[in-house]
Amino acid sequence: MTGEDHIVYNAGIGRYLLGNYSFTNSLGQPRPYHQDPWPQSIYPSQLTLFEAPEPWGPWSLFHLDDNWGTVGDYQPNFPTKWMSSDGRTLVMVSSGSNEDYCFTSQRLHLEIAG
Repeated sequence: MTGEDHIVYNAGIGRYLLGNYSFTNSLGQPRPYHQDPWPQSIYPSQLTLFEAPEPWGPWSLFHLDDNWGTVGDYQPNFPTKWMSSDGRTLVMVSSGSNEDYCFTSQRLHLEIAG
């Protein structure tokens, strides 16, 4: 299950990044948002972050959070304006938390393998 995902190029590390959120059931499996009656906050949402050498892939998962809040945020994305020149410090922005559609920003630091 995906939202309307965005792809951004991180020039500092030479990789494309994609953030995705979805909702999960009690077994941690993705499920459609409106599958269960409201309130749906009994199950957490899931954040997955992917990277790729080209915008068409191949894509690799580099972060998974199976408990990204009870409703989660929409459209996790990485504005290039808020990336450090080496690409290792960046800000993830998203919209919403528990259906209030607020602006959310989270500073991330990437640890590059190798």
